Amino acid sequence: MVDPESNDPGLELIDRGNELSENGRHREAIKYFEKAEKVGTTWAGLNVGNSFAALGKYKKAREAFERAWATGDENSGFNLARLVETRGKTSKARKIYRALIASNYSPAMDQEAFYLYEEGRKKDAINLMKRASEGGGDLGNRAAGIVGVWMWEQKDLAAEEWLRRGQDHYMLARTSLADLLALTERRDEAIQTLIRGAESGEKLSRIELLARSTNEAENGEAR
Repeated sequence: MVDPESNDPGLELIDRGNELSENGRHREAIKYFEKAEKVGTTWAGLNVGNSFAALGKYKKAREAFERAWATGDENSGFNLARLVETRGKTSKARKIYRALIASNYSPAMDQEAFYLYEEGRKKDAINLMKRASEGGGDLGNRAAGIVGVWMWEQKDLAAEEWLRRGQDHYMLARTSLADLLALTERRDEAIQTLIRGAESGEKLSRIELLARSTNEAENGEAR
């Protein structure tokens, strides 16, 4: 909705474009977004790019994201990176992520951290993901969960605080926390942790809970 106190002349056009876009009418939406750009709402290029991408017109989407990013819109830069990434241009995507990281854009830290981890640069990956977690909110808590999972893969007990913070935002954080608790003689809390995940609809927690119950039953029969 348009903020009545805003002086941005393009917001009403963007609102109309968003309504059309949400209903799959991307071609019509683009006309409104482009009008918004022309009246000075430069970041409307983000919306133009998103709609072109939804239509499979990747060249035009890229051009729109580049336009908006050139005006300083970091979300457009991020979407540009994701777009070129899906087109197989990983090195170009990472170059954009690093430029965004320089301005403390947390979602780019998240993406680049995964690349670092895959390259075996685990310490650098963890440190970068910790930076991403500083942004707070759901994304920050998810990043904290990823930090915890990566630390626990190395059996670092300091992972616990990160796993606790991220367990409701990153599924693997909950199962990793349960594993840590079980291995540190806190079996009941581990089970309760998985039950909470299962009750919230997490498939991985249900699978892990079933596996633990099966193992305990088998061990009981063996005794």
